[in-house]
Amino acid sequence: MRTIPWLVLTLTLSFSNSACRDGGLEVPGGGDLAEPRGRADLGSRNDAGLDCAAYTDAPSCRAHPECEAAACPACAGKETFFGCYDKGAGPSPICPAIACATGCELYGSQTSCDQAAGCTSLFNDPGTCDCSSPGCCLHFDRCVSTPVACSPAGIGPSCPTIPNDCGPTRAPVFEGACQIGCVRAALCESDCRSTGCTGGLHCDLCWTDWICMPAGNAC
Repeated sequence: MRTIPWLVLTLTLSFSNSACRDGGLEVPGGGDLAEPRGRADLGSRNDAGLDCAAYTDAPSCRAHPECEAAACPACAGKETFFGCYDKGAGPSPICPAIACATGCELYGSQTSCDQAAGCTSLFNDPGTCDCSSPGCCLHFDRCVSTPVACSPAGIGPSCPTIPNDCGPTRAPVFEGACQIGCVRAALCESDCRSTGCTGGLHCDLCWTDWICMPAGNAC
């Protein structure tokens, strides 16, 4: 008779354990408590944990496949950066046409310009001086290619600026019929378009220089 309570207790515990396992009452493991998070749940956050908008330059933005940069090309291989966005969600900027400096125009100072082969400094009067001697207020304007035109060519429309007084050390140079500034006088001293020719010689273009030569002769 003493074995009956023991048998009942054993059956009861066995049934309770089975119910906890099979009846859905078992407490899930820690991994089952976390909700799954896919790439869609992360929104614009990339593998580094940053929003695409947090990037402030195009290379960093493009380094992550979830992001794309809105940018337009600029001169010298550079670009104008407008922002970093989720891929496919950013604006498509309308990039303006740009005119980048080439050749001698790339040199932005008198020193670098005069040291470059085939280039020379162009000077202009900015109208900011009150000196009175000829050429005393000339300043570096830009870098231009040589040879320069030391005399006007043809008759063109009215010129947009008042001609500079180049002074004793510089000479006027022209683009068409209009003076565009002044250059070192030595550049025009051998140009027969400004010095003229004597002895029956004619002023003709010889390769890149205008020199005096007999009529009909070629370089």
